[in-house]
Amino acid sequence: MRPLALVNCTVYTPRQCLEEGLVLIQGRVVRAVGSSPTIALPPDTLLLDLEEGYVTPGFIDLARRPSGPTAEAGVTGYLTWLDVCTAADRERLRKIAAVKPRVLGGARYLGLHVHLAEEGAQVQEWLPLLRQGRHVIRMLSAEPATPAQILEAARAEGIRLAERGEMSGRVGESGRRQAHLEGLTTDDRGSGPIRLLPAGRAGAAVEVPSSCCLVSGVDASLSPQALAELRREAPDVFVTCLVAATETPAKLLGLPCGRIAAGMDADLVGWTRWGRVAWVMVGGRFVVPANPPGHVGASAARSAAGARPTAWRMAVARVVAFLMRRPETVEVQYLAGDPAYGRQGIDLRWRIRREEKEERLTIAVDVMEHGDEETLIWHDRFPQLSGGKPDFLRSKAHWLFVVWLPGDQMVCLPLSALAVWFRNEEREFLRKDKEQHCIPVAALLEGIPRARRIRLRAAMAL
Repeated sequence: MRPLALVNCTVYTPRQCLEEGLVLIQGRVVRAVGSSPTIALPPDTLLLDLEEGYVTPGFIDLARRPSGPTAEAGVTGYLTWLDVCTAADRERLRKIAAVKPRVLGGARYLGLHVHLAEEGAQVQEWLPLLRQGRHVIRMLSAEPATPAQILEAARAEGIRLAERGEMSGRVGESGRRQAHLEGLTTDDRGSGPIRLLPAGRAGAAVEVPSSCCLVSGVDASLSPQALAELRREAPDVFVTCLVAATETPAKLLGLPCGRIAAGMDADLVGWTRWGRVAWVMVGGRFVVPANPPGHVGASAARSAAGARPTAWRMAVARVVAFLMRRPETVEVQYLAGDPAYGRQGIDLRWRIRREEKEERLTIAVDVMEHGDEETLIWHDRFPQLSGGKPDFLRSKAHWLFVVWLPGDQMVCLPLSALAVWFRNEEREFLRKDKEQHCIPVAALLEGIPRARRIRLRAAMAL
């Protein structure tokens, strides 16, 4: 299975927020996560452009009702909530514990959360039931009158105990909308359910016990809408609640998910920039929808790169060959087929090591097919719109490498310094009413620090 890279997005791990993040997925697990320039992609990587959206771990609902949220709402794993109030309910539990239910909406069924509300519950009836269903009954909530022996037996079988608490808090200064959330504290180690701050204090620090989780309920609890609103109006509360809906329940159940980290299961939710669920992935497989828009294959990426002019591809090949011969080079990666980097005007990533310190530099490549090697020329079809400034100044790369063909000269220009030079010299060299602009290479080499002229044949012969 080819690796998949999620690009052009913000990544919530959930405790960290990574701007311009990238998540690399191989099979059912996450292989790497970090900022885009720091991760090397395999050559056959598939790309999914999130268009400035964001990625979170999938929600794990520890108390899902039959009509509760499914994968469409970002839930990737759930415990089915089961009320046991009578002997008939207890017999039903016995049957359910022996049969694995159907997986609902692509989310993983993780077991049962039993709410013991039977009056006069007998220890001798519950002990064998807990022993028989210990692999399916993952959590147990009980009424205060439940005998302590039943709770101790459940704990001895590895079943987590939970108490439930409800709360709702206004989000944002206006208070016009409410985000309803429901909390659940496991075992007796927590200090109570999560509570949101009242209106006017949204976004302040919220202390949440490490054993608290968010679960679904009757007031749109654990809903994408509530969490998206928290992200807009109370970012600190959003991260706190996201941890309580993903990482904490995964740790309580001992699951290899709930976090976006290398080696963890790829149970992920992709969001649009407006806070709507765009897709849901469970175990590295898209379940909602099966093939998200923007999913670009490696062949499509190569086709996009192949659409560039032949002269440009020749120039890139020369630059790569030159860089690979440099003693400080660790790796040169071709990025022109990646749409996320294409929009930033980045063609190559150059990884180097100098004095035991590693650096990653990004490069934009431009080609001069006409004129002599002493002049930088570019054509502007719409000078009134661009103001005469060349396209390469819009690149977010660190360096611009200009290659002259069919000659063998290359000029290396640091783009930040080049932009400053253009601002200072535009009156002399830029003509807004002309479609062709010429700048002497000597002026660039003299006016821009670290600018270099390189003869490729001579450099590669060394």
